[in-house]
Amino acid sequence: MKNKKQIFEAIEEFIQSDPTQLQISNHNGRIISQPRLNKIIQNSGFKKVDAAWECMHNISGLQFSGSRIGDLGEVFHQTFNSKLSLFVQNGSSMGNQVVALTLAHKKVLIQANSHVSVYTGLSLSNAEIVLLEPEFNQEYGIHMAVTADQIQQAIQQHPDIYAVILTSPSYEGLFADYQKIRDVIGSRYLIVDEAHGAIHYFDKSDKRTALSSGADITVSSMHKSLGTLVGTSLINVAADSKFPTKKILDAYYTFATTSPNIILLASVYDAILELNENGEEYLQNAIQRNNQFRNEIEKLDNIIIDSFDQSQKDQLKTIFGIKNVHGYQLAKILQDKYNIWVEKCNSISVIVTIHINTEDADIDKLIKAVREISKKFEYKTQYDQSINQELIYVNLTKKRKILTPLTKVMSSDKEEKKIQDCIGRISGNLQYFCPPGYPVLTFGEEISKEHVEILGQNFLIEVLVEDE
Repeated sequence: MKNKKQIFEAIEEFIQSDPTQLQISNHNGRIISQPRLNKIIQNSGFKKVDAAWECMHNISGLQFSGSRIGDLGEVFHQTFNSKLSLFVQNGSSMGNQVVALTLAHKKVLIQANSHVSVYTGLSLSNAEIVLLEPEFNQEYGIHMAVTADQIQQAIQQHPDIYAVILTSPSYEGLFADYQKIRDVIGSRYLIVDEAHGAIHYFDKSDKRTALSSGADITVSSMHKSLGTLVGTSLINVAADSKFPTKKILDAYYTFATTSPNIILLASVYDAILELNENGEEYLQNAIQRNNQFRNEIEKLDNIIIDSFDQSQKDQLKTIFGIKNVHGYQLAKILQDKYNIWVEKCNSISVIVTIHINTEDADIDKLIKAVREISKKFEYKTQYDQSINQELIYVNLTKKRKILTPLTKVMSSDKEEKKIQDCIGRISGNLQYFCPPGYPVLTFGEEISKEHVEILGQNFLIEVLVEDE
């Protein structure tokens, strides 16, 4: 796929390549959580389903007035332990920005490795951002979950913090301890970007879901773990939260479209209905497949594999590497030679998600590939770790300064220059890599040498014109 293609050729070529996608669950094209939607599209054609827009007036439990979707109703409330559930058709990114608008002009504590939408949403709302740097695990090259002690220390330094925003479970599958965090933040609001965590609401024995453990509001991607169509997410307000639902609705309607997509909405409904009925079985099957993969590769002498307590970690994700093989190189070999696409990689390791759409053949293929790569590099000498992007990023976020609100950035004059000539200047641009979606450089941020190290000396960037 080196040469760019016309869109339909590109789609067809990718499908025909038959990739093994151990990423978020919608990325492999299987429909275990979408049987009803798939059937009605097969019977009627997708355009007729798309044209059934007016049926939204007749959907049980759905608030729909003036072309605006409101609360999704009791099925969602029971599933997520919520009193308000809102459909978002531009992904968790839009959900985060909706929630951020309710925090306008407030002081908000966020973890430094938050998604870019958390940063931009709060900046657009003129909120004051307080950054908390999670512990960085150099063994695997990942950030750990934020702890209650870290949050307590931040609150002692900033007692006027109004709300705390966490990302949990993380891209790597690590959970924060919500109940301990709730104990230390008192009456402050706890908001969780739960983009990767929705699947765990369908395991009734799993007590790590945010809305059942002290969170006031969550933003949950539907496509990442439930296998819905891309770009679908929910905003949920906990049943026992004191956060005013009217405030969330006002912010939601500020961004919400008056042309909601019935196919995307139906995709979410289908996943909720199907997983309420069969989700525990699907989830346990996925966990068993992940355990099978882990058990097999643990036998290899030169393997690196995460050893986190399973109570702290998503059992659908595995972090692994091969000693003396760069994580980015391992991901490239898996993709180029075996057509296996991983969730994420870093300088040390790669992350795979064994999700509800993963099949036995996918696991067999992955095990075979890792065995072959492990054998090939069994006697390789140590690779150069002098350039470690993750450690540079940690140093960057420790000194990150966002000095200018997004609204002022947008109204200011800008000039384009090489970033090496802009240290100390204010960024007029947004730069990030996805995955994982953390901002390398955000609007209004003071540019540092770490930005230059990550983006490269000759990278062109817009900066605000300085007053003469």
